Amino acid sequence: MDSLQYRVQQNEEKLQSLRRTLQQLKASPALPTQNNNNDDTNNQVLLSGLRKIREKLLQFDQERAAERQHLSTVRDAMKHELLAIKKEVLVDGLRSTPQQFRSDLEAQLQSLKQQLLALKLKEQQAQPQSQSQLVESSPLSAQKKDALRKVRDELIAIKQDMLRLKTNNNDNNNNSSSEQQQLVQLQTEMDAYRQMLTQKLLALKSEIQRYEDEVSLLKQQNEEFKNGQRIPELLQKSISSKLNHLKEDVFAIETENKSLRMQLNASQNQHPMLSLLSMPKSMFVTTVDMHCGGQPLRIVESGMPSLVGNTLSDKRQCVMNKLDYYRKFLMHEPRGHFDMYGVIVTEADADSGADFAVLFMHNEGYSSMCGHGMIALGRYAVDFGLVSRSSTAVEEKKEKDDGDGDGSKNETTVRIQCPSGVVTVNVTTDDNGRSTGAVSFVSCPAWAEHISASIHLDQFGKVELDVGYGGDYKVICPSTRFNLSVRDSPIEDLINISTLIQQTVAKKLQLSHPDSKDLQFLHGTILTDGVNSATEPTCNVCVFADRQVDRSPTGSGVIARLAVDYKKKNIKIGEKRKFIGKTGAVFTGEIVSVMEEYKGKKDAIIAKVSGTAKYVGRSQFILEEGDELGRGFLLK
Repeated sequence: MDSLQYRVQQNEEKLQSLRRTLQQLKASPALPTQNNNNDDTNNQVLLSGLRKIREKLLQFDQERAAERQHLSTVRDAMKHELLAIKKEVLVDGLRSTPQQFRSDLEAQLQSLKQQLLALKLKEQQAQPQSQSQLVESSPLSAQKKDALRKVRDELIAIKQDMLRLKTNNNDNNNNSSSEQQQLVQLQTEMDAYRQMLTQKLLALKSEIQRYEDEVSLLKQQNEEFKNGQRIPELLQKSISSKLNHLKEDVFAIETENKSLRMQLNASQNQHPMLSLLSMPKSMFVTTVDMHCGGQPLRIVESGMPSLVGNTLSDKRQCVMNKLDYYRKFLMHEPRGHFDMYGVIVTEADADSGADFAVLFMHNEGYSSMCGHGMIALGRYAVDFGLVSRSSTAVEEKKEKDDGDGDGSKNETTVRIQCPSGVVTVNVTTDDNGRSTGAVSFVSCPAWAEHISASIHLDQFGKVELDVGYGGDYKVICPSTRFNLSVRDSPIEDLINISTLIQQTVAKKLQLSHPDSKDLQFLHGTILTDGVNSATEPTCNVCVFADRQVDRSPTGSGVIARLAVDYKKKNIKIGEKRKFIGKTGAVFTGEIVSVMEEYKGKKDAIIAKVSGTAKYVGRSQFILEEGDELGRGFLLK
């Protein structure tokens, strides 16, 4: 290495000498003009000398680059040798004790030092013949090549040993990490168990405190009862309940007596004013009005002729063809309004197993299924004696946020036949058998008829939508596709786009119902907020019939959306989802079972929908003779 540095230094000195000569030439006086021939000769000699100097400079630059490259090669070879020795020493050190490691390291370093001194002496003795021979000579001798081969073989062996050691260490580390993970998991489980025990202990303490409070209260009540100052609370509740029942019975009897008195006075002409009942009239209908989530339901109690037919389908045809004026009389103005909804109660088919049957009606015609109607009718049937008040205690799984654990509630089951099939309705009742307002029903089979179907709408282009069956067929499309919001957009805009979609789909897409061709019609359009996750509440608005808007979340629409979401794998069996209507009312929907095929329809579902229904009032409607507007009209 010292000889190489010496040669490099000599080349540097030569290069500096040539550069000084070049600088002197540049600093010499300017060349004379071309008029003198001798001067031209001198100039040519000078130019020739400059060219030679330039060639020598280039030659020395090339020689210097070659020397540097050779020096770099030698240095790299030495570094590799040192690295190999270091690795060998380290590996041997892993196998030996510290004392052996120190002695082996000293011996190897001493041997390496002797080899380096020997190489240095050989290089000093060797005289370079010429610069060209140095450039062309091989940077490594045969002895060095043999040494490098040995080093390479030793390096390969060292690498193999290191890999084996590393593998053994990794196995040990993996075993230790696995044990550590098991310990962490066990600690986590213990913490969770400890937390659960703490919660149970706190709940038990609160329960004990509650029992103690109740016992002290009972003791106080018993003392008061012994002293004649109080009657037992259970007896108070029983007396209050009986009084309430008596009040209701008295009110019903008084109402009936007033009606009979009015009829009697009118027949005997004893009343100074003409009674409504005595007026010449062609129609007299009594109804009970309810609402579910703001959506009205007018239930016909009496006044309609008996429906002719052996089946509910025959009776539906009878109403549509012969008694449709009753629908207009009750749904249209002046007794109803554009968005009015009603139901006719009739006898169920003999083989249906239902308690009674119903026919739904609206501003345009008749529906095959109505979810909000089922909720309201279930409560009406229990309260008005259409079914017996035989309640059954049902285990109720409460929400996690309640913190009270599981409980029980009383339910009365009502089976209602509608054109789409028999629906089982469960009505929550109190201890006296009266409805509380909370109702749920289990649907008939429902399915997705079309998934991601495409239609073309003017001004909007290609639109993707779904068609689902939940007792009737409904189109399902996100309102965001049309830059609308089901919560905030004007209702007229939602009606217009829904009507356009329904009219287009009715022309472009075919529907097939496996049970009856009478049910092969598109009933309405559901615009959604575009939220597809089952864990998030979703808002929608349903426009059906003749531009009629459902105030509630639409029970049959909830079922259709569940069928479509199941087909798209957005919801699983048993997952509950909240559906919000235009008024903010909430229905809860869940898939309770799935059939792989129902009469040719794939992945048919059975859904459960829950909601609440409230009473509005009771009405008596008449059509006075000569009142043509009283037969019903609509302003559009």
